[in-house]
Parts: sequence; C-alpha cells; structure tokens
Amino acid sequence: MTTTENCQNLMRILRTMSVMPKWSDLDVNQHVNNVKYVGWILESAPKHVVEDYELASITLEYRRECMKDSVLQSLTSLLAGGEMADSDGVDCQHLLRLEGGGEIVKGRTKWRPKNAQQIQPHQSLPY
Repeated sequence: MTTTENCQNLMRILRTMSVMPKWSDLDVNQHVNNVKYVGWILESAPKHVVEDYELASITLEYRRECMKDSVLQSLTSLLAGGEMADSDGVDCQHLLRLEGGGEIVKGRTKWRPKNAQQIQPHQSLPY
C-alpha cells in the first residue's frame, strides 16, 4: 500500500483543489519554488479552520520535484479527533500530488484558536 493510500485510509479528505504551476512559480532550474507549495497547501485548508484559527506551525516533507507542465492536486483533511475542533486547536494533514498520483509534498499544519495568544495588559508594579 502506498503512502497516499495510507493517508486516504486514515483521514477523510475535506478539500481537494487542482493546481497548475505558472512561469512565475518556477525557479531558475524550471522547478516550482518551494514557497509556492506552502501557498497551495494553505489555500486548500478548510474555510472554517482559516477563519477561526491561526497557523501555529507547519511541517513539510518534499518528496520530488514539480515542473511547469505538471498538474497537481492539493488534498487537505483534519486528523483524527480534529473533526470537532476544540480549544486546543486543529491539526491538518496535507498532500500535494501529481494528477497521476506521484507525491510531491506531504505536510502537516497545526492551528490554534485566534486570540489564544492575546497580550495581557501590564499590571501595576508595586512601589
């Protein structure tokens, strides 16, 4: 069983979008720039996650190069236990793959509730 099949068996895919690289996405070697992968992953995050949470961390595992004429799918799902988001946040698993099935990037994002890191007003110091 491939890694992609494992991912699909372990998680329910919430969102899938197709992506086709443009010239501006490429580096000097005609490969997609790594920063573009991050954008494509974040664009496929579920709307309620993006609206109610802020990105706390992202981990990416680059599997192979992507060229200009590649057509990709960006798949995102909530990890087990994430379907009903709690006050601790949400974890998502991501996969960018070629339309034919080859993995380009695997990733994981952790999201914390917005305003979770609010700055508390300074208390008066005793004199």
